[in-house]
Amino acid sequence: MVRIILLKLIESAFKRLWIALIAITVMAGVGFFWAQSKAPTYTSSGTLYVEKESLLASLTAVSSEMPWWVTKTSAERTIDEIDELLATRSFAVAAFERTDLAASLASDDPKELQEAIADFRKMISMSTLGEKTVRITGTSEEPEIAQQVVNALLDTYVEWKLIADYQESVVAQNFFADLIGPYQDDLRRARNNLMLFLQDNPEPTQSERPIYERMEIERLRAEVDRAERRVEETKRSEESARLALAQSEALTRQTYTIIDMPQLPMEHSRSTTAFVIDIAIFVVVGAAMGVAIIIMSAIFDHTFRFALDVRKTLNLPVLAVVPKGKLSWRERLQRWRQQPRMRPVTMRQRSEPQPQLGIMPNPPKSNPK
Repeated sequence: MVRIILLKLIESAFKRLWIALIAITVMAGVGFFWAQSKAPTYTSSGTLYVEKESLLASLTAVSSEMPWWVTKTSAERTIDEIDELLATRSFAVAAFERTDLAASLASDDPKELQEAIADFRKMISMSTLGEKTVRITGTSEEPEIAQQVVNALLDTYVEWKLIADYQESVVAQNFFADLIGPYQDDLRRARNNLMLFLQDNPEPTQSERPIYERMEIERLRAEVDRAERRVEETKRSEESARLALAQSEALTRQTYTIIDMPQLPMEHSRSTTAFVIDIAIFVVVGAAMGVAIIIMSAIFDHTFRFALDVRKTLNLPVLAVVPKGKLSWRERLQRWRQQPRMRPVTMRQRSEPQPQLGIMPNPPKSNPK
């Protein structure tokens, strides 16, 4: 059965190969027309420099050095962070609203806004130019939109870093400031307990204090020391948080520096590679259509074309097979080789000189011997 199917497929392929070629040619033409009629796109790029170890960070003992097992560079980590932020709705909407795309929305339909944000994400592409340099590229059919997309992403990202560091410092400062009051109350309470115990149990003049009084005094003094250390550590942490709040904006400005601002593109960019890929896609689709036509014609062809069809399908013996009306090229070549070949024979005749009119030819000289 497999042999019959293969034979039918091969015969259908040879008989209907022109249909597949027509499908490929038509789809290639459609692909060329479609790629040629696509609207030109404009690209605008901006460059962001990432310096994790700045002078301010070293002076304030704020280090962003990654562990030794992390192999990604600063630029790669920045790209990953921007990708994660773009996947969120809040960050994407904040960047989207900085462009003219937000003003072009006809209504406040959430579905329409979601589709516009999805298109906004597709306009952005990022790549690394080095260990600390990130290139952000915006692509659009309008040159102004391409420039605005890059500007919006750069400004939103730097602003997000400022707000994130500022909020973190504010939360830390408020946290430690709220702890200072209760810790000071604990210190005051521990000191009062020690003073009251010393007042109630004065030191005897003639003898030493009992062992239980000395142990209680040591315990109360240890509580006072522990409360004092806790208050001092909390004050130092609160001071560090206040310092971080003061230097967070300057540190972020030093860490993320925009080297090249995106410029308004004056010429559209048409990629030859993209043009060829578009045509190749249509050619592949045409080839798939041709193969599908060949397979479908072989499936729906129920005629008996081979003796094997009769034996396998009808389970009947084959008595005779009608010879082919047209010989194959191999059979024609074999017959041509078997035909006898006649070679022409060329015979050379010696021509005698003809006597001229009125002149007798000289008789042959006889040998006197």
